[in-house]
Amino acid sequence: MRSACSQIGTFFLFAALFASPLGPAQESLGQAAWDTERIDELWLSHLRFRIGNVQGRNLIVETYCRKALQIEPLDRDVATQLAGYYLDKGEATMAAMSMLYLKMVDQDHPLVLEQWAPIMEAIRLFPLGPTRLDGIATGSDLAEGLRRAAIARGERDYVRAENYYRLILTHYPSNRLLLDALGSTYVLSETWVMAAMLYRYALHLYPDDADFANNYALSLGKIGHGAAAIEVLRFQLEQHADDGVIAKNLGNMLRSQGDVQGASEAFAIWTSVEPSNPEAWECYGECLLKRGKRVFAKVALRKAVDLDQTGIRAPRLLLELALTEKRDVDIQRWSELLRRRLSLDEWARLLERPPFSVLAESNSREARP
Repeated sequence: MRSACSQIGTFFLFAALFASPLGPAQESLGQAAWDTERIDELWLSHLRFRIGNVQGRNLIVETYCRKALQIEPLDRDVATQLAGYYLDKGEATMAAMSMLYLKMVDQDHPLVLEQWAPIMEAIRLFPLGPTRLDGIATGSDLAEGLRRAAIARGERDYVRAENYYRLILTHYPSNRLLLDALGSTYVLSETWVMAAMLYRYALHLYPDDADFANNYALSLGKIGHGAAAIEVLRFQLEQHADDGVIAKNLGNMLRSQGDVQGASEAFAIWTSVEPSNPEAWECYGECLLKRGKRVFAKVALRKAVDLDQTGIRAPRLLLELALTEKRDVDIQRWSELLRRRLSLDEWARLLERPPFSVLAESNSREARP
């Protein structure tokens, strides 16, 4: 049965939502964005209220804290509450994860300064555990736990899968296979704050692991830490210059932050690592085009066209460039190629958009008697 305080908190949350003075005439995209931010703010306040009123090691504390961090990933108080919950519960892996995350939020946090070293000392006393799945004895408790976790993931019951992995991690808190499995479970469930926690901890244990670093950076990007994600990927690319996945993700991250030159440099590395990958050449060519390097962009985009016999984006960019430069030979070449690769409906829709609408006007003039 819910407490009176809980009911009052819920009442004020919904009262605030429905007391908005907005009328139908004010409904717009801008207003919708304001509404979303306001709802998040009110919901976050409500979650903080609920967290503060739960006593002891109640599971609901973890639920509320995780929901709150999904809204505001850098909330120091909530991150502190979550780390304290895992410490009190004695769950070493989750405590270490949450304290490393808390250290990212507040590097000099007293809880981290006091508890980080003892937690890691305790973790070092545990066995590492199996390094290969085929090395696990059939019928053992570990094998059964992994089997059940895999079934839960297959059924998209990510909460149950997480619980199995966490239970096994209490025996092997630094096992790479288990950390990877739990991290991918967070990714599948799009629980990005927990994914960032997990991969930061895993990267602390395995600093040379490019997969952990890559996933950590992607998780940081998902929770709005683009600059930190770029820093992680840059460092990793220096250590793993032949890793095309890191180069690709760094390029995409830089492009999303508006750094086209940095993105093109990362994509150039990607093309050198994976020269037969049409996506790499396409991304590289597009960035070069945005930088005004038309000659080099054409070379890259033509490479993408040659490597991908069904791709649409590269020939479309080349056609757009030909129309801009008014090169009739190239216009004919790329328009014919696109027409073969697109359906009639797709081609018709393309001709409705500038600058491609020029082609439709030209065709209509030629068709006149």
